[in-house]
Amino acid sequence: MKLQHLLQKKENRILFVSSSTSRCGNFTENDILNEKVFQKYINGYQAYADSKLLMNIFVERILMNQKENFNRSMFISCHPGVVPGPLYRHTNKLFQFGINKVLRYLLRSNKTAALRMIELLMRDDIKSGVYYEDEYDCSSVTEMVPVDLRQKLYEKIMEEVNALQN
Repeated sequence: MKLQHLLQKKENRILFVSSSTSRCGNFTENDILNEKVFQKYINGYQAYADSKLLMNIFVERILMNQKENFNRSMFISCHPGVVPGPLYRHTNKLFQFGINKVLRYLLRSNKTAALRMIELLMRDDIKSGVYYEDEYDCSSVTEMVPVDLRQKLYEKIMEEVNALQN
């Protein structure tokens, strides 16, 4: 990893922005057998959910697999809350209207979401490798995937990362 030398020099806290949609991500043993496991496409929502679940798995597994490289780093992922904005531009018009016009007064602003993530990252009681929603440990999201499958998915992710670096 290109940032590895920076991450070894001092204590670091790295936050990956995830989504509660990761609860809908889905991977099976059969997916691992497919060379193009990360290129499967069902629909936009499923692709988004799968990518966020993979991110949570990556965050959970990186220190387990590379402790010697990142022994001074902490990795967490978190859902910032629902924030009105252009993320919903490809959803149906009724949903766009509901989120961006009606619920916008009840949902978090982008500033509030960012501040909540920074507050979480600065807390003393956070644990590395954990997925958080509203400051609560939601490890159960990644634990829905069997541990051996999570490890295989992590290894596939690292294969892709290494291929990009070559």
